[in-house]
Amino acid sequence: ALVGIMLYQIVSTGQKPSWLQIILAILLAFMAANFWQMSITVDERALTVAFGFIKKRLPLSQIISSQPTNYDWLKYGGWGIRWARDGSRAYSAKGKTAIVLNTPRKRYVVTTQNPEGLCQIINLKKNQHAL
Repeated sequence: ALVGIMLYQIVSTGQKPSWLQIILAILLAFMAANFWQMSITVDERALTVAFGFIKKRLPLSQIISSQPTNYDWLKYGGWGIRWARDGSRAYSAKGKTAIVLNTPRKRYVVTTQNPEGLCQIINLKKNQHAL
């Protein structure tokens, strides 16, 4: 939206854009593209949540528990990578369903369209790795 407003102002006034406006437009477009989609992968060793090039890798050995929950966007102040006052961190795309991951140091909330299925995959991979 900000990129659109900047472009509208430049086009409507007929002014030549400044270098700062060009750099800001490129930066905002890059950030929008980067945060457009969140991906979650679970392999034999870790759960990885990624927004483009920004990734959080949680080793399965550090995940004490995982359970489905509802995502409270008011608690975290929206979507994206968010922190709550209680010290927990959320990785969220728009949606209401999520999982809670408890680790020895921190609590994570990750939104997903299939919280029960993601919890099952995490537990399955943890049990396979433990064998």
